[in-house]
Amino acid sequence: MEALELFLRMHAVVHSRAVAPAEGGWSALEATLDSASEADLRASPQGMNSVAWALWHTARIEDVAANVVIAPGTQVLDGGGFSTRMRVNRRDIGVEMSKAEMRALSEGLDLDGLLAYRDAVGRRTREVASAMPPGRWDDAYGAAESQRVSDAGALIPEGRWLDGFWAGKSMTWFLYWVCTEHSMMHLAYGRMTRRLAPG
Repeated sequence: MEALELFLRMHAVVHSRAVAPAEGGWSALEATLDSASEADLRASPQGMNSVAWALWHTARIEDVAANVVIAPGTQVLDGGGFSTRMRVNRRDIGVEMSKAEMRALSEGLDLDGLLAYRDAVGRRTREVASAMPPGRWDDAYGAAESQRVSDAGALIPEGRWLDGFWAGKSMTWFLYWVCTEHSMMHLAYGRMTRRLAPG
């Protein structure tokens, strides 16, 4: 199986079936959202990150990975009025947000706007991956990518350590980890959050 085909299969699992209808199969996102009320998605039991925050965070980091790091272009956030639709007035990806900021975002997010944004990001990522030249898969995160991330306002000062962590990582790593496995991790955490939420 080729790297692109494997990526697209894995990526479909962390998005709604609407993002990759041809893939079919189980969706970790839909399993996390199954029978969830609005209160369930906004809840932060024992100070945990809410499901709503996790969905926003994973969508933001995927948007930046695909459209700033891998293929410099316009973020989905900027192309569809999604800041307004989600009612979120920040451009970062949520790394090192305070608990108070997480709670405020969780409570104020428009959930329909959030899910529309996440679907749009997923579709764009699949387009970006499918259009990547073979040589780009092995390219490493370096000074040019770091500058674009900085210019995009993706990291708050407390979260700048992530830029160093990303240094030297390949574009393949960004697709497989940042755009796929990272979402799976947060979706699993979200299901645990739901189990711990009252009611």
